[in-house]
Amino acid sequence: MACSKNFFDDVKKQLECPVCHEQFTDAREPKILTCLHTFCKTCLTAWLLRQQREGELTCPTCRRITQCSENDINELPSNLLYKQLVEIVEAYSGRLGDEDSPHCEICDEQKALKFYCVQCNAFLCEDCAGFHDKGRVFKSHDVKEISNFNSNDVQKYVRRPNICKKHEDEVRYYCEKCNICICRDCDLLEHREHKIISLDHGLDLKKSDITKMTQEAEAVSRRLQEQQANLEKQRTRFDINFDLSTLEIHRVAEHWIDLIRKHEEAMTKELLKRKESFETEFSVKMKEVNKELNDIRNSLDFARDILERDNLPEILNVEETLGRRFEDFSLSDFSSDQIELKTPAVKCVANYRFFSEGELGELVDL
Repeated sequence: MACSKNFFDDVKKQLECPVCHEQFTDAREPKILTCLHTFCKTCLTAWLLRQQREGELTCPTCRRITQCSENDINELPSNLLYKQLVEIVEAYSGRLGDEDSPHCEICDEQKALKFYCVQCNAFLCEDCAGFHDKGRVFKSHDVKEISNFNSNDVQKYVRRPNICKKHEDEVRYYCEKCNICICRDCDLLEHREHKIISLDHGLDLKKSDITKMTQEAEAVSRRLQEQQANLEKQRTRFDINFDLSTLEIHRVAEHWIDLIRKHEEAMTKELLKRKESFETEFSVKMKEVNKELNDIRNSLDFARDILERDNLPEILNVEETLGRRFEDFSLSDFSSDQIELKTPAVKCVANYRFFSEGELGELVDL
């Protein structure tokens, strides 16, 4: 019983309109778009009015456009499988009281349908099921509880004979001109001049047509699969070369970074060497200048002291010595031209054009 419940639960989910999530019914008839998606007529009618596109209906799922003549949803083909599945679910649910609720297919009364005859492809009430397999004609029929209905029974049910809605007779023929299935009265009254063949013959013809279409579609599918495989190969190739190129970019960058770092190290070392040389020379010269300046200041102090004392004998006594001392100062190297150190100041002149971006490497198409 649990398995059967799961079966009907799965069927019910399949029979829900993807837009409103209501179950398909006669009022909410399942309609098929050209993209093969199915929606209820109620939702498609509202969707068409909302879009306001004359004669065109966009699929709510895939956005593919379906031509809708005169904005009439009724012109779209119905999903007959879903309609038949709705009949099965309604029979299982035992819904009673509504005008269109299920009828027993033997007594044609609105009763709870609790049984199913496999051979008759019919749902039966409990009373009819009780004597259905008692008669000689129906003795071999397999009557089962509807709770045991399964997917194999569905396949048999959907293949049961159709009834002509106009004449309430079994559909027996196929009209090639009108491309519809008809009953005997339809043949005699409305299709007398048309080419009429048996349902089996018509089925063979249509299966042949569909087979040709499926073969063409399968050929397209194979080509698309080849394109898919080809695209995957291209993606794989691209990904491989992407990874290799990424590694090469990093390798080139590291190479130049290493060279630049080595150049930086060498230039810095040379600069420090020159600074050391400059500092040494500067220190020597500065000491010499300081010593000479100190000697001059001492000599000047000595001379000013003598002058302040206003003692002529003392002045005469040191005049010659002071003269020679000051003459030495005037002849000194420091008193002539400005001192120029042999170690010149330096400036780093950057060579930004040593290489351009293109010389570092570039991406090329394969």
